[in-house]
Amino acid sequence: MTLNLNLIVLRVKDIDASARFYAALGITFKREQHGRGPIHLTGEAGQVLLELYPAGQGACSEAVRLGFSVCSLEGMLESIAAAGGTVVSEPKPGPWGVRAVLADPDGNRVELVESAR
Repeated sequence: MTLNLNLIVLRVKDIDASARFYAALGITFKREQHGRGPIHLTGEAGQVLLELYPAGQGACSEAVRLGFSVCSLEGMLESIAAAGGTVVSEPKPGPWGVRAVLADPDGNRVELVESAR
């Protein structure tokens, strides 16, 4: 049996700020609503569906950490900074390539790795 991740749901304080942050990574969002549920955003990150839902009070957590491999870390960091992201860990070489850790508008950690080729 092969296990593949296909969905990540983030509950966020400011859905538009979070959408700008993740759009800077290259994710295009569309608005959705299922039945009477809340309006939320969905976008594809490779084979994974990323959904941004409005958070209830106190629902956000720094316990979430996402990881993306990118072609150009330098270019991506500029886009992320312009979209309201914060660099938590500056780019450093590591065993999987050059790595940086960012925080999205809700404080969730987002790891970017530019693979060594």
